[in-house]
Amino acid sequence: MKYISPIQLNEIIESDTPTMIVNVLPHHAYMRHHIPNSTNYDVNDPKFISNIEASCPAKETAIILYGIDNTLMRPKMAVHRLEKLGYKNCLVLKGGLEEWESEGYVTITN
Repeated sequence: MKYISPIQLNEIIESDTPTMIVNVLPHHAYMRHHIPNSTNYDVNDPKFISNIEASCPAKETAIILYGIDNTLMRPKMAVHRLEKLGYKNCLVLKGGLEEWESEGYVTITN
């Protein structure tokens, strides 16, 4: 499993590199706060795979997955499922939203 730090993710966001950033938490958690430019596909939703495939058909595209904290259970589950489908560039945000915010990066609240 490959990991990415909040600093590295911010550099990717600022560089406009083709990347998909996915919050794998339930929708209500995503609505509370999330990383700018991220999409919400709950890894426990039966449509998780079909949503990813529809949004990101190119299996070489970097997909960065994140949850709430450093337990990383949901993002790791998502990586496992995506790699079984042939996605080659899945990364997990170390520390999730908690570390992103502790590094001083903004989140979007709805």
